[in-house]
This record gives sequence, C-alpha cells and structure tokens, in this order.
Amino acid sequence: MDKLRIVLVAALASVCLNSHAVTTRTWQETSQKEFDEGSLESVSTTSQGDILLAPLAEKLADTDELYVWSLAADNQGNLFGGSGNDGKIFKLDSRGELSLFYDSPELEVQSLAVDKKGNVYAGTSPKAIIYKIGPDGKAAVFCDLPDCHVWCLTFDSKGNLYAGTGDKGKIYRINPRGKSSLLYDSNQTHILCLVKDSDDNLYAGSEPDGIVYKISLKGSVSVLHDAAEGEIHTLALGKNGTLFAGTASGTAAPVQTQKENTQPQQKAPRGKTPPAAAVPNSVYRITPDGMVNRIFTSDKYLILSIAPDEKGNIYVGTGNEGMIYKISPDKETTTLLKSENLQILSMLWKDDRLYFGTGNAGRIYSLESCYCEEGIFTSTVFDTSLLTRWGNISWKGTVPEKTEIGLSTRSGNTQKPDNTWSGWSKTYEDRSGAKVESPSGRFIQYRVHLNTREHSATPVLYEVAVCYLTANQPPEIEWVRLESYHRRGGNARLTNRTKANNARIGKGEKLLRWQARDPNGDSLTYDVYYRGEEEKNWKKLKADIKATSHRWDSVTFPDGYYLLRVVATDSPDNPPDKAETSEKITEPFLVDNTPPRMEALETHLISRKHIIRGTARDDTSKIVLIEYSLDAGDWIDIFPADGIFDSGNEPFEFAPLEIQPLTEKAGPVSSPGEHTVVVKVTDSQGNVGTGKVVFEISPPQGG
Repeated sequence: MDKLRIVLVAALASVCLNSHAVTTRTWQETSQKEFDEGSLESVSTTSQGDILLAPLAEKLADTDELYVWSLAADNQGNLFGGSGNDGKIFKLDSRGELSLFYDSPELEVQSLAVDKKGNVYAGTSPKAIIYKIGPDGKAAVFCDLPDCHVWCLTFDSKGNLYAGTGDKGKIYRINPRGKSSLLYDSNQTHILCLVKDSDDNLYAGSEPDGIVYKISLKGSVSVLHDAAEGEIHTLALGKNGTLFAGTASGTAAPVQTQKENTQPQQKAPRGKTPPAAAVPNSVYRITPDGMVNRIFTSDKYLILSIAPDEKGNIYVGTGNEGMIYKISPDKETTTLLKSENLQILSMLWKDDRLYFGTGNAGRIYSLESCYCEEGIFTSTVFDTSLLTRWGNISWKGTVPEKTEIGLSTRSGNTQKPDNTWSGWSKTYEDRSGAKVESPSGRFIQYRVHLNTREHSATPVLYEVAVCYLTANQPPEIEWVRLESYHRRGGNARLTNRTKANNARIGKGEKLLRWQARDPNGDSLTYDVYYRGEEEKNWKKLKADIKATSHRWDSVTFPDGYYLLRVVATDSPDNPPDKAETSEKITEPFLVDNTPPRMEALETHLISRKHIIRGTARDDTSKIVLIEYSLDAGDWIDIFPADGIFDSGNEPFEFAPLEIQPLTEKAGPVSSPGEHTVVVKVTDSQGNVGTGKVVFEISPPQGG
C-alpha cells in the first residue's frame, strides 16, 4: 500500500505563493505520532505514515450495562460477555441474537471461562465467587474463595480451573468438583491475568509490582519480567509460545464514566488507582527463551486488553479513548480504530474475527474484514504565531475506482477553534494545487474525507502540501551588554570579575554582546555604531556582523563617555523592500585608557617612623585600589586618607618601616641601609600608574 503521509510542505514553486522563496514556509506532519494527535473518525494510521479507512466495527450488542469486562466463546459459535455494574452475563448466539444468559447476585463479572462441555464459569467481584452456568442457563455456585475479587480464569488440559484473585494476590487450582487448593501465594495485592500454554504452564500478571510469573503445574515459580510499570493488566499467548504483557499504570489518566452523576466512576481498571506520575504504559513481548522486548508504548493510555490472531499479529485495546492498535510480527504498528466508547476492556479473536467489549458504555463489537464507507481525519491546529496569508493546498494519493479523497480547511485567530473561526471551506478538487479559500489568520486546520463505495477498497493519502506566508515582522534585540567596563555610579571597588575581564579581554578592549530573535525565523545580520555621549551623530563601527558579539579596541579613542548602538536586519532572507530592522542602544559607558598618576609622593621620618605620603589622581575614572611594595616584596593594600575609594583624587599615607631602639632586637624591616617603596594605583577601568620613593635607615649608634 502506498505511503500515506500528511506533509505540509512547500513542494514546488508552481504549487506555492508567487513570492520570495525563502519566506514561503511550510507545516509538516509526517509521522504516525503526529497524525494520532489529530482526530480520527473511522480512519486508521500506520507506522509508515499511511492514513486510510478503518475496518468496519459492527456493533453486535448494546447491553445497557456500563462495562463488558470479559468475553468468552464456546464450540457452538456462542459468544458470552460478563458485565458490570449489575453483574450480568449476556449470550450472543451464532445468529447474532442477544439474550441475558445469567443475572448474578454480584456487581461485576470480571472473568469468564468455558469448558469443553459448554459450561460457562464466571468469576465475580466484590465477592470472590465463581458461578457455573450450564448450556441451559441453570447456574450454581461452583466455588466460593476466601478473597474479594476473581480477576481471571483459565482451564488446563485436565479440566482444572485456575483463578487469579485479589486483594491477597493468590492463584487457586479448582478441580472439576469445585474443590479449591492454593497453588501460589504471590505476596502481591492482585493477580490480574492468567493464560496457559500447551504444556499447561501458567503465566500470571500482578499488581502493584508489575511482575510476570511462570508457574508449573507442580507449583514451581519463576519470574519472567519485573516491569517498570506497577500493573500487568493483561496477558495473551501468541504464535510459537510468545507471551505478550500489557500494563495499566504510569501516566495515563483515571477512567471516567459517561453517565455523570448517575453512575459511579470506574475505580482503577483492576487493582489500585494508577499513580499520577510514573512511566508510560507498554506492551512487552516475552519469547520462550526469556527475552523481553518493549514493542509498544503509550504515555496517554492504559493497556486494557490484548488478543493475538493466527498470523502473529496482536491487537491492543486501550483506555481512556478506546483505541485499538494492531502490531505485526515485525513491530509495524497501525492505529486501527478509535471507538466511540472510552475503554476497550476485553478482546477475543475467534473465527478470523476480532470481538471486543467496551466500557462507558458496555457494548460488544466485531471488527470486520471490510472498510468503513466514510472516514474523517482532522489535523491538529497549526499555529504560525503571526498573521498569515495562505497559499495553495495540494495533495497526492492513490484513489482506486469507487473511492474518493477530499480536503478542506478552516482558519482563525484562537488556539481552539470556536465560532470566531471561518467555516470549513469547500472541498478542494484539484490535487495538483488549489488556492486555500480560508481567510488570513494565525491558525489553520485541515480536514480529510475518505470515502469508498466498494468495501474491499480504500483510498490512501500520502502527501498534503499547504504553502503559507507570514507578514514580515521586525527582529527583536532582547538585550545588549558591554563587558570590561563600569557604569557610572557602579561599585567603586575593582571586583574579581572586573579583574578577570581585564585579564581576558585586554587593556582597552570592550566586548559587546547581544541576543536577538526574529519572529519569522529569518536569518539576521548586525551593524554596530558609536557616538560620544555629547555628540549627535552615530558613526559606523562595524557592518554586516553575523555573530552576536563584537570586540572593540577603544585604545585609539579619547577618554570619555560613549554609547554603542546595535542594529539588526532580516535582509538576508527578505527582498530589500520587505526587510525590517530594529535596534538597541547601550547605556553610557566610560572609555579611559589613561593611567592614574601619582602626585607629591614623598617620605617623612616622624617619631621613628618613615611616613610616605602622596595623592593618587585620575581625571576620568575613580581610584579603586592603592598598593605598595617594600624592596620588591609582596603587594600590600592600603586605604586612602578618608577610608573610602569614592573619587579620582585620593590622598594617602602609610608607614612601611619603624626604626627600633638599639636595645631591642632588630627585625628585617628595621635593617639599616637603603630601602625602596613602589606605590601602584589602579583606576576603575584597570589602568595602572606607579611611583616610588627611596629612603635610607642609618646604622644604630654604637653598633
């Protein structure tokens, strides 16, 4: 079958708007995941990207119950459905006639099994009673188990019945006379599902730890898989002994009822309420040699039922949107059908046909081998973010005789279509390209009608192309930053970050950085301009910058305050008359490449101390650091005379040495001879000025 792909692409110039090629844009949907986010009405999607008519789901019975929990069949062509919340069993005979087979005194018939003689066994809840109903409809209690729920039933080849129960997580063996014995106590809360292979090995799924067990008839137990999910809800045995396990916990939402305020909500499908946030639900394939593979994952739905067919395909039923998936032996997945009911609770493959029971409301369907007469696929709403003019719509597909494909569109300016949107357009008939008739807007949606008058044939759609052109919007410069400078009024102290920037960028260099975006997604280039704070005219510093930064060497510029302006343009992706620009200007910043100077640096001997005095002066910047070094020793910080760095004129004094008396022990700082003191001054722009004084300490008298 040809690939169905909903692809919104700008295919060829002949199908698109006659405008600048770069600004004509596309919306693309090419995967099954994207299609499944749209609305499916009697259509199927495949993992190859096909959309086609769904197989016909024929409603066989409407039970007037909320749930059809279980399905079973006998050898005479009769189908049985166990229901809730009135605990009834319905019989659908080979002629398609529905009858009430047994009305139990319990609320839910959660499980059914049929023996070789046509007797029907029903496991119930909230009392763990198993009823036996003969082909004539006569019923009796077969076994009353010391539990609350009988979730599942299955027979072995010798006619023994096995029951998985809750809420103590036990498996019972019940002989043909109705006598029960405990086969396995799992230490789980619930055993939710049981299947048997040709060697009479049992497989069981549990909750709350999500464990798949293998149990021999002698009672030996092994674990086949400990799932990340908390609930193994359904098991099915396929071809060649392959086991399939479906989970019903994780992120899926709780089940809800359609009959608000009149019927109780379903609890968890079985077992406890699913956790609010855990892992997605999955279908696992477990081979006879113990290999486990996840073949299907859903982060939206509970996996409620699985049924295999003779060809190795498996069918997966979900809640809470009643989806049915088909998974082939090579793991190709088809979203087969979206039911009108919320849950696909039970499934049975029989006589080349899939039967399924639903919840909200409780009905029984069969999936036929023919296609529906009509199906509709409605896309998700596409948001262009801006006012948009629509171009042509075109499509490609295979349309067998007596089948049809038709497309239509609608548009609006709200995320959710409402009465402000346009109505659906007429059907576009020219598959090679027709002008979209929906009015300009921000949002658009398309709808596909598939029809057949021959039930064995379906049309297949594999490409849709919609061209659109948004009104060009100016780019947006979100911020502009200049590194390696201090704004006026900023911290007067030279910070570690400022020191690091000076070391990284270098003296006189300014790093201008900015961030910009274009609402249309156009490519941008930038021009940078400068001017003095007192000047009127901007001068170009650098043009056609493709990066979002620029290094500016300010050494050749006179000291003073400047501003920089960044201008962004989308001209690379637009013709000159359509291009847009925007700009952002920095705050005034200081350029100061002149080092501070030292004035009146001199030494005085006062009371045995050599006092050094001076003034650090800078005509443009603040003084932020004064240091001295004695005889090439370490640099030592000193403060100005008033104790704070707050101007470009900072007097200072300090005493590097003190002359000790002869009687006291002389230290290294009081050694006689010549000494040199270097004073270093740093301004807020990292410029450094130095000065020095030399003085001599005379040897002590009598030394």
